[in-house]
Amino acid sequence: MARYALLKNHIVVNVIEADPDFLPTLQAQGWDNVIESSVAGPGWSYDPNTGTLSPPTDTNTYLTITLDKDVAKVGENITAIAEVRDGQGNLVDINGVYHVRIINPAGRTAKLLRVQFTGGRAQSEFSFNRADFYTIDMSTIKPTPKAILSSNVELIVEE
Repeated sequence: MARYALLKNHIVVNVIEADPDFLPTLQAQGWDNVIESSVAGPGWSYDPNTGTLSPPTDTNTYLTITLDKDVAKVGENITAIAEVRDGQGNLVDINGVYHVRIINPAGRTAKLLRVQFTGGRAQSEFSFNRADFYTIDMSTIKPTPKAILSSNVELIVEE
């Protein structure tokens, strides 16, 4: 028994285990290619010029926000860096103003950040005048970006 990738238009559609004697039957079923592979899976691509199979590339876009600290003192400046990157880690050329809420444990808006993106990157500085536990609520970003959002970012502000 061997593992075979079944291809249509140079893309792996399915993977099966079969005896080599079954290959003519598979090819008669209309698959563009049937290639033995121990690792390929659905979504992989095939380059007929090199005979290689490659995993799918990530075509998603990701928005992340990171803080220069996760614990701050009351009144201390906190820097937030927001970036929009593609699945290969390259900055996506997105520009414009976005707003995101920072909420307190009661779910109330403690601060509304205005973030100006230029070339897929933004930086914002802010501080709090009250000790508490705060969360940058990624689900509140407006306008809603066409990107997969990172998880919420948490911050503790101490006296």
